[in-house]
Amino acid sequence: MVKNQFLTRSRRGVAGVLYALSQIGGVLLWLAYIGTWQRWQGGLGFIIGIATFPGIVVFPVIFWFVENRWPVGYCVLWVTSIVLCLLSALTFGDD
Repeated sequence: MVKNQFLTRSRRGVAGVLYALSQIGGVLLWLAYIGTWQRWQGGLGFIIGIATFPGIVVFPVIFWFVENRWPVGYCVLWVTSIVLCLLSALTFGDD
């Protein structure tokens, strides 16, 4: 019984760490989004970045048109965050 409790607690701890990492990735995405808008528009871009949401497809497409290159780092961070969140959900399964 003690071994089962240890495994359950360990699995939930791993799930918590994975979820926290996915949320950190989300915050980094948001900061990159705000920083990009600020680089493009200055102070007004900072306000636009805080007031709007990057979306799933819209921001990379806008970035592609403005910068004439695809935001690979942004997309990698986004996919990594989603994968970590999914792994967290799979790890946290009920016993």
